Amino acid sequence: MPRLRYILTAISLFLWQPTHAGENAQVEIGIRNISMPCGLAAGDIVEFSVLARNMNNARQVLITFSWHPENAIVGAVAKLADGPKNNNLLAPFPPQIDANRAEFGMASFTDGALSGEAELATFGLELAPHIGPDTRVEVWIEEISLGPSFTERDFIRPLQGVILSNYCDTDQQVLNRALFVSPEQTTISLSSVPTGQVADQSSGEVSLRARFFQQGFFAADQPLIWTIENQGGSLVYVLTAEEAILVEPGQPEQSFSVSDARGDSFILLDAEPGTDMEAGKAAVTACVELEGGPFCASSLITWDPPTAVLEERDLPLPAQLRLEQNYPNPFNGATIIPLFVPDTSDILRVDILNATGQVVKTLLEKHPHPGHHLIPWDGHSHDGRILASGLYFYRVRLGAEERVHSMVLLR
Repeated sequence: MPRLRYILTAISLFLWQPTHAGENAQVEIGIRNISMPCGLAAGDIVEFSVLARNMNNARQVLITFSWHPENAIVGAVAKLADGPKNNNLLAPFPPQIDANRAEFGMASFTDGALSGEAELATFGLELAPHIGPDTRVEVWIEEISLGPSFTERDFIRPLQGVILSNYCDTDQQVLNRALFVSPEQTTISLSSVPTGQVADQSSGEVSLRARFFQQGFFAADQPLIWTIENQGGSLVYVLTAEEAILVEPGQPEQSFSVSDARGDSFILLDAEPGTDMEAGKAAVTACVELEGGPFCASSLITWDPPTAVLEERDLPLPAQLRLEQNYPNPFNGATIIPLFVPDTSDILRVDILNATGQVVKTLLEKHPHPGHHLIPWDGHSHDGRILASGLYFYRVRLGAEERVHSMVLLR
């Protein structure tokens, strides 16, 4: 049976995933939803609190969280809980928002410190004007760092630390079961020949995400069956780290994936002109097998005809560092890490870390060319060892900037 994990109630759930091994490596993080789960709209507040236990002499705490959709939040406030205040910790600044992420820090400037269990803070996030009661919003606790100093800290990344809003049906009742595939419908341009046959960020590439939701949880380790039916005249490809699977016009093909620890499962499609230079169209169905039969959801992808094809050289250079989810994920042989690098003079470094924060492989360390990069990793360590199944992180550093994502290796 797949493992089902998620949070949708006002009950605190403690989780932990340390990436270093100091005094606070065993800290467990809890979150508690305070706001209503359904019916939230523009101007409403998503309110939640963050708790921790097993703390040891934590004099600095930094909480990082994000949300989806990226433009769902327009303001954030935080209130320090009694535990930190009673132990002489101060929060000098309100939450600092950057794009779809925010940070909130507290520190002791005297002899105060946090030990044991305590509520850390309560947060209130204001929903943007375009958010309606049918817009599903997620707030993820990405990372909490604790330590005796800013240079000696443990980083805790709770994989399932999330608050859900508006995951409800038309009667404003919390959903019991659903399979989400996104995008549900989109139109993009065909890739030029033969760029549709490789994962190279060409114009026709589209990543589809599926998540199975049941009884308040998203399913981790959930097998999904994807059926891709080519309904147009172009050549459609399913791209994996090992091969490109051609889906010819009028012929369906299947692909398989397994959801990661957050419940996400991905496939990557691309299309390029066929012999008749027609537009492309693919009906994609994702299904999970249940005792009562398959449970499915669909997506429709349309590719514009060749007259609208964008050449790769016409794509604008990235304005900032951006790291995307690797694919496939989970993977058992090799995977690809998509990376967007701006024009910079800084050194770019890409590292693979294990679940305890040790660097097991440095994939790249050099002055990068600006643009789109695809970084492969074959699941081996720096000394050539085949690494075991488990959770890994890939970290990108460019000057003072850092981005971190997680991935799952399955042997």
